[in-house]
Amino acid sequence: MKPVSLHLDTPMFTRDQAKLEGAIGNAAAKGFKYVVCPYVAP
Repeated sequence: MKPVSLHLDTPMFTRDQAKLEGAIGNAAAKGFKYVVCPYVAP
């Protein structure tokens, strides 16, 4: 079984967006197809 997705820290989506593109690129380089934001506070 091969994982296809992973969670990134919520602050990466909400505060550290400058790092988001690099994190997505790293995930893709490791074979992941999806990244998930596990929780967004209301």
